Amino acid sequence: MVYNDKELTESTLSEAKELKQITEEGKVVWLDVEGYGDLEMVRHLGAKAKLHRLMVEDIVTYQRTKIDVHLETSLLTLHSFTQEGRQEQLTLVIGQGFLLTFQEGIPGDCFGPVRQRLRENIGIVRSRGADYLAYALIDAVIDSYFPVVEAGQERLESLEDGVLTLERVGTELIDEIRLARQEISTQHRHLRPLLDCLSTLIRDVSTCREETRVYLNDCRDHVLQLLDSLEGQREMVAQLTDLYLSSLSHRMNQTMSVLTVIATIFMPLSFIAGVYGMNFNPEVSPYNMPELNWRFGYFFALGLMMVCAGGMLHFFRRRGWFSQG
Repeated sequence: MVYNDKELTESTLSEAKELKQITEEGKVVWLDVEGYGDLEMVRHLGAKAKLHRLMVEDIVTYQRTKIDVHLETSLLTLHSFTQEGRQEQLTLVIGQGFLLTFQEGIPGDCFGPVRQRLRENIGIVRSRGADYLAYALIDAVIDSYFPVVEAGQERLESLEDGVLTLERVGTELIDEIRLARQEISTQHRHLRPLLDCLSTLIRDVSTCREETRVYLNDCRDHVLQLLDSLEGQREMVAQLTDLYLSSLSHRMNQTMSVLTVIATIFMPLSFIAGVYGMNFNPEVSPYNMPELNWRFGYFFALGLMMVCAGGMLHFFRRRGWFSQG
């Protein structure tokens, strides 16, 4: 896209050699490159933009969020989310009257609203320079984080409800909590250095004009807002882990309580059954289990067991051991 406040020309180039010059007098040139696997193409564009050799290498490799300033050109590497929620690396090369953006080529980037504003001449973007266009793109990248962070917050609240109601207990829940922790760490790892990058860009008087610094400060505020949300989600993940372990312990205690009651009740019953299972001959001595010769001796033993079990259940109830569940 080549534009000023009065006109805009948009074209698609299949090769970097078709680009004869990277700047035009009185206009801003925005060259958006989809896919940076072609090293020769990146080198050609780097030569046009007078980029340092190390900057060219940074474009074609995976980098953390960073900024490099060389002469009157700044290279900013950051990460955004596409419309499908996929993450991709972006590189912005901000120069005098031109802006180069390098993307991985994943469909559905976050620059759509900026393109629409340029095509329809909405706002002040076409009346400002390349630094303001860079701000607009950076702001679009930051805005792409908000839906993802909000979706993460809703997912954590859903996980919390599942843990509190004991409806979701198992390895699946732990995997979701672990995945949420990894996503929060990744987002935080990309956003935290962006604060320093924006501060550096604001101080770079050769690239960023005074009128654009106010907008970049607003971007810093948005990043701080996102970081605050991520910090809250980090604490929530830690609380969810503790809550999950507490829920498991509570459920285990309930299970052990039931098993303990059952085992305690059957202990005297096993004792009675064991006593009457002893092979004493009642004919040898009148004291050797005379009740074995009773007509209702079997029913007496069962009745004794039932009385013992019922008495113990009544005792447990009186002590309040059943009141908790």
